[in-house]
Amino acid sequence: MIFITHNPNIPVLGMAEKVVAMNSDGSRGWVEREGTVDEMKDQIVNLLEGGETAFQTRKERYGW
Repeated sequence: MIFITHNPNIPVLGMAEKVVAMNSDGSRGWVEREGTVDEMKDQIVNLLEGGETAFQTRKERYGW
């Protein structure tokens, strides 16, 4: 199954075997990087969580 999402819970809590970060120039798309959830932690935080600051703000707000 292939899921396209901006929700970090889907790959992280779903323990995805492969996460693919893609990019586009508006005309074509390409794979920037791929790997396991652990290997793709930086991309998940930056692309899906909105960056480290946003991630930390939610962490503090929700008391994690």
